[in-house]
Amino acid sequence: MDFLPSLSLAAADAVIARTQAARRRGDLVVVSIHWGSNWGYGVHGDQVRFARRLIDGGVDAIHGHSSHHPRPAEVYRGKLVLYGCGDCIDDYEGISGSRIDYQPDGMLIRHPATGRPALRDR
Repeated sequence: MDFLPSLSLAAADAVIARTQAARRRGDLVVVSIHWGSNWGYGVHGDQVRFARRLIDGGVDAIHGHSSHHPRPAEVYRGKLVLYGCGDCIDDYEGISGSRIDYQPDGMLIRHPATGRPALRDR
């Protein structure tokens, strides 16, 4: 566990260096990051850039957490990026204004790289 002072590319490179130093043959590297706000559905561009830099540097998956509800996910270069996993049980009331579009199977329709809105007005 460590503290990241920013989501800069230099900070991503430092994480990559640490994961590469610890990686053993056959390992899958998952980086778990407590980032972003607790409320809201959007994913900031700095999170997307940071996650993609980690994947480009050899990380196998990103587990983003902090939000109290699911945020978009994407597959980047064949690797899973979960931008916000949310709580297992979401009992938070009062988040208003928009909601995430879901497919019938519960998977998110949109992700931050599409450029299309991930939210739909109520």
